[in-house]
Amino acid sequence: KPDYPAVAQAAQISGYVDIDIVINEQGRVESFTIIETRGHPLFGVETAKVLPRWRFPPPRMGGKKVRVKYIYRVNFTLN
Repeated sequence: KPDYPAVAQAAQISGYVDIDIVINEQGRVESFTIIETRGHPLFGVETAKVLPRWRFPPPRMGGKKVRVKYIYRVNFTLN
């Protein structure tokens, strides 16, 4: 999970980052593009730092491992 930027937390700012993400056959992030960042610009920075380390269950179609592309949203919500 990305770190919540201290400046955004202190200012009580929440928001989200929408990412166009490609997951390869092994469940690793192959590539990504940040589409939109709402709330604070550092949300996108923090998200981009951790995305290369994310792992997903290997995508399958018809029982065969495949490469997939989809839109993913990372929420930044204050507790």
